This record gives sequence, structure tokens and C-alpha cells, in this order.
Amino acid sequence: MKVVIVSLEHVNRDYSLSGGALRVAGITDLLKEAGHDVTVLRKTREDVPFCEGEKGFEIYKIREDGKIEHNLNEELRTLNPECVIVEQWGLIDELEKLDCPLICDFHGSLIWENSFRGYTDRQQILTKLYALQKCDGFLVPGERQYYYFLAWAMMAGVPMQEDRILQLKLHLPRDWYDLRGENNRNKIVCGGGLWPWVNMEDREALKEAAQNLNLRFEDYYYKPAKTGLHPGAGLDASSSGKSHYEIVQAYQDAALAFDCYHLSRERQLAITTRTVEYLYCGIPVIYSRGLELSRVIEELRLGVVTNSVTELIQNPEDLKGALDCSEGLRERLEIYLQHDKSLEDLSHFLKHLKPKGELEDTLGSLEEQKREYRRKAKRFEDEANYFRKECERLKKENSFRQEEKQNYRELFLKRSLD
Repeated sequence: MKVVIVSLEHVNRDYSLSGGALRVAGITDLLKEAGHDVTVLRKTREDVPFCEGEKGFEIYKIREDGKIEHNLNEELRTLNPECVIVEQWGLIDELEKLDCPLICDFHGSLIWENSFRGYTDRQQILTKLYALQKCDGFLVPGERQYYYFLAWAMMAGVPMQEDRILQLKLHLPRDWYDLRGENNRNKIVCGGGLWPWVNMEDREALKEAAQNLNLRFEDYYYKPAKTGLHPGAGLDASSSGKSHYEIVQAYQDAALAFDCYHLSRERQLAITTRTVEYLYCGIPVIYSRGLELSRVIEELRLGVVTNSVTELIQNPEDLKGALDCSEGLRERLEIYLQHDKSLEDLSHFLKHLKPKGELEDTLGSLEEQKREYRRKAKRFEDEANYFRKECERLKKENSFRQEEKQNYRELFLKRSLD
């Protein structure tokens, strides 16, 4: 099957990769392993060249109404895929109807994140439902997300008697993480996007506690990029300044990863991508209790789960115990990931996914109706403007004719008198 993954994220490892890019790379790897032909169709960036398997699309403008002017439809027609997987639901909004199944891959709710950024337009909910009702299926990495987006899918009109959501765990390309060689085990690393919900408050105190274990801190955080999609604002990008190759090498030389987050609705409904990458690198994580992976981390001894960094510092034995989790960690991670089962589930999902057909009235259809009314209103407005201009033109022409008529009358009278 020819599959196209549409994303804003690049997967060029010569540059820094975002969490979303890691998800794209993982799905791509699974699809290729299953024998599919995969193309990543991502936003063209002058500062990041394409790597093998990537093609570009252009975003020309993000209008004031939030809609995106792009050439995705043209590029997809050229590629002629048998299945399309879209990573950012905002890109679906203006996609034309496809001749193949359309799948949206979800990461988190984003509603809390958008609220934090000051984007609280309630219109985004109807816009999202309008986009999602175009989809034939959905992928989610987490169990909580499965049920959360099941509700969204139902509101978007997905037939409730059909199973069109697949929980596909957050796999990464295994050959990216070569664990041969000695682990220096002399540092704690922390990286990924420096989101507001990363717990930075007690990190200095943790540094002191780590020094007692002869560990030092290395920071690889970067400021997250804004996509400019609705929901969102702006189009900028930033990174840690290190290539993904360098980041992975730095992680694989570490003893622990500091991966604590403040609890929020956003984090409770999201798989923390960087956490999984740390585990692929063979290093245990210091993780916040109450998040999606906390139970798995505790049960499989993938690190230490804590209510707060203060609590961890007060129990130094827990920190020492986390160091012991590195032995056989990748094998225990596989127990959670179940690579072969994921491969089988994904293949089955794609093979049996069919277009869902006509929808009954949905919440998303309200947005569709509103847009149709707006299009009609715009046509009426354009027609009214046209007739208004025609009236003005005819008035001017009539005024000219009247003036011309008067001139001829005066000329006639003058010659008559002569």
C-alpha cells in the first residue's frame, strides 16, 4: 500500500527533531516494516533540506479567519496515495475529498495548551469537528487518549458501531538507538520542548542531590515552535541547536533522565514523547505520578515515579534505585510496546479501513452549514457589489449622456438662430 504521512514536522536527523517528528518517524518505520511504500509529505523549510522519503508542500498564507492556503491537494493528487495519515488536524480543514481512507493521528488534546497561549476561540471546537468528520479513522498512542478521542470521533459522526480508532503505542525506529558501547553513567539529562508544564522549580535542589551520587546535569531543552495552524499562532521554529544524532548520543551516555511535568489536563491526556525516547536510549526516567506512563514505569521498573521532586530528594534511596533500573531496561520497555502486536494491529487496521460513507447530522455539520451560508452570503455580497458598481457606472454614463444631449441641444439652438 502507498501511504502518505502529512505533517508540519521534518524527520531529518541532521537537525533537531520535535516530539511530533519522532511520532512521524515511528509510524513510518512500522509501515515500512509491514511492507508499505511510505512518503512523508511535510511543510517545506528553507533551513532544513529534505531527507530520503520526504517531499514538500507549501503553506502560502494563514488568513485572518485562521484558514490555511496551501497546495496539499495538488501534491496529494500527484502522489496518488492509497491511504493518507495526517499529523496535525488543522491541515485537514481544507483538504478536498480523497479517493482513499484518511486517518488523523493524535497526540494530545491541545485545548489546555491553546488556552495557555491565549487562544480560547470557541470556534476551534466546531472547526476541529468539521475537520475530523472528514476522517475515516484515527490513531492514538495512549489508552486515555483512546477514550478521549473516541468522544471526539462520535461527535464528528464516526459510526459508533464501528471500531475506527487504533491505539498505536509510541514506537520509534529501533535502529536509531544503538546501545553498543559503555554507558558512562555520570550524568542526568533533561531535554525536549521547554513547555510551561515542565517542572523546573526544584531542579536546582535535585542537582545537589545528584551530586551526592556523582552525577551532573546536562540540559538539552529547546523552546517549542508555534505552528500557526488553527488552533495556534505565528510561524516560527527553534531547537536545541544539536542534531538528533548528537542528542541521542548524549542521552545514551546518561544514567538518568529528568522528565517531570506539572499535572495539567494537557499532560493527563498526552503521551510524553521524550519519555519514550529516553527509554529507547536505555536510561531510566524520573517521572511525575498521575501521567499516562506512570503506572507502566512503576510496574516495569523503567524509572522512578514521584509526586514531586521534593519528595524524591527526601527519599534518596528512590533516586539510587532508579539507577539500578537501567539493567535490561530496553527488554522491559518491549514488554510495554509489544512491537510485533503493534505491527500486526496496524496492518490489520489499514487493510480493513474503508471510507465511512455519508454521515448523519453531526456537530461538525453545523460548521459545514455555516461555511455554506458564508459562501452563499459571499456570493450575494459579490453580486451586490457588482450591481452596485454597475449602477454607479450607468449613473456616470447616463450623466455623460445627459450632458452630451444638452450640448447637442444647445448647439442645435445656436445654429437655428444663426
